[in-house]
Amino acid sequence: MKRFPAFAAVFLTVLSLAGCGNLSAPQNEDICPGKQVGAEGVPVMKAEGFDETEDMSFTTADTKGNSVTNEIFNGSERGVWLLFWETDNENSREALAQLERLLPDAKENGYKMIGVVMDGEKHPETAAKMTANLHFDNLIWNDEMAQRYEGIMDFFDGTHYEKNKEDYAQMNPKPHPGDPISTRTNSRGQLQTSCTLVSLTDEQILSRMQEIDSNMTYDELMEETNEFLKK
Repeated sequence: MKRFPAFAAVFLTVLSLAGCGNLSAPQNEDICPGKQVGAEGVPVMKAEGFDETEDMSFTTADTKGNSVTNEIFNGSERGVWLLFWETDNENSREALAQLERLLPDAKENGYKMIGVVMDGEKHPETAAKMTANLHFDNLIWNDEMAQRYEGIMDFFDGTHYEKNKEDYAQMNPKPHPGDPISTRTNSRGQLQTSCTLVSLTDEQILSRMQEIDSNMTYDELMEETNEFLKK
């Protein structure tokens, strides 16, 4: 079986940050900007996720009360699976349990797992209880993280869904404000794909980890893409 390059795997994303619906055919909005091959003779623009000068610094705390910085993303061989979640959402416990269950497979495939509690400042005790038996880090969302991941809060306060309610009217399953969302980052914490707004199966998560190296540089990605297109 051919190993799809990262740009091709993005087509499998369920929903994008742009609010594109779960349509029967992949749309351009499903592709992380700057990662598509582009028309022949037209240079591809680098996505922000490849910019090593982008400031990703932040300081927060984890659910155990430890001080944490953006360096928490360091040390992954192939990237980080990132889950944003809230304590008062009924789907969060299952999403956390799923990542805990897949943790050995993630490590085997060179991935870290990190959770971000969107209402952790408001409900620190609940967040601590929900993550007490987990073996991956869960960070408290704060203003500094919000500067690095603009737009994420819109999925939790309802802003995104209100602006795009017509797009979601016919979706099945339909995401709701506060539902956990997942994405991938590189070892700098930079988003490498659009966010998935509905739950994935264990097999879907593992296939992404197995097929996609989220730490690839822009040049490495383009080299792999060109090799793939020659086959």
